[in-house]
Amino acid sequence: MKKLFWCSVVFVLVGGYFTATQPFDARLWWVSALSIVLFALPSFYFFCLELGWKRGVLILTVLSLYAFGFEYLAITTGFPYGRFSYTEKIGFRLGGQVPWTVAFAWVPLILASYGLAQRFVQVRWCQIVLSAIFLVLIDLVLDPGAVALKFWIWESNGPFYGVPVSNFVGWFLSGLVGSIILAKLLRGSIYGRSKYIKGIISSVVLIIIFWTTVVLVKGMFISVVIGLFLLGFIYSQSRNATDA
Repeated sequence: MKKLFWCSVVFVLVGGYFTATQPFDARLWWVSALSIVLFALPSFYFFCLELGWKRGVLILTVLSLYAFGFEYLAITTGFPYGRFSYTEKIGFRLGGQVPWTVAFAWVPLILASYGLAQRFVQVRWCQIVLSAIFLVLIDLVLDPGAVALKFWIWESNGPFYGVPVSNFVGWFLSGLVGSIILAKLLRGSIYGRSKYIKGIISSVVLIIIFWTTVVLVKGMFISVVIGLFLLGFIYSQSRNATDA
């Protein structure tokens, strides 16, 4: 398992570097779409092992539908992120608006964020708030890199590497609601302290490594520092977890 993980890390580092330095043809959307799905699979697999396949798939389905619905609301109304639109670089858009890959991109982030929050604090409402904060920190790395690669485009440039502040407020809100939904569906389950937690958060580790590489190449050094901080924090919280 460890050898596979470190091979994946090397692959992601190389992939992040070439993605940031080489022109990306929109006709190769399937490459980015496939990458998003592959990033998500470890998280989904270990989450289902922890909760059981029936319950795990049900929770993943609900979170996926929530992610798609919230994103559709955001694109069509501008609330709460601000006005933006997706390009075709990360997959075809359902309803002409939201890429089908959104669920695979967002759900691993909420699973990892809430699991880490469970390890860090005990009170449920604190876990919910902390989970939303973790999501915003992740997006401080992800969004600038994705905008630089033109995966999505903002109508008006914002102060944080072209990303508006409203986007991060929106991520906190969507993360807060998503964490509440996840907490309700878990019915008291604490997977953040299970033997599968390393597997559940492995997807977000690879995602952060990829985007930290991208923002490093693009010279977005604040995002780089945040990415390195997140990786260090995740390591500190998972180092005592039992190997799956």
